[in-house]
Amino acid sequence: MSRDFIERLYWACSDMELPLKDGLNLGELYERTEAVCRADQLFSEHMKGLQLQDPAQLSQLDDCQSAACLAYEQQGFINGFRLGMKLAEELRGAE
Repeated sequence: MSRDFIERLYWACSDMELPLKDGLNLGELYERTEAVCRADQLFSEHMKGLQLQDPAQLSQLDDCQSAACLAYEQQGFINGFRLGMKLAEELRGAE
């Protein structure tokens, strides 16, 4: 299975701003876990605790954190999907 296909599937599932169309709304099915929401909240609290005065520095740190999180999320999705497909193929062969 092509990595490009899986990346496109990730973006289709995770884009919360897709216009609603008839049928399945993938964005609604792709949920972030409570642990992710807590970690995001903790990061925001730590950012406030730094008491940085320069808004540009705060924005830069937030952008870096967001980019890293997105990259890890995409990596997890792609790896999980690939592993799931390999397992399905293996199980299909066992029948």
